[in-house]
Amino acid sequence: MMQMDVDGGVLIAQKTDNRKQEEHKQEQQMERTRSTTLSNRVIFTGLWEHACAPR
Repeated sequence: MMQMDVDGGVLIAQKTDNRKQEEHKQEQQMERTRSTTLSNRVIFTGLWEHACAPR
């Protein structure tokens, strides 16, 4: 919870900073999800080809 500053200047600066941190967190989360999805797809494709390979 943020405290109200006398002129409100600090409050605005904190809000902006919080928003930047939040956006950065979301970007990291999306990047993590993207790399996990990619590696899972590679693993799945490898297993699929192994399972369906003619013996």
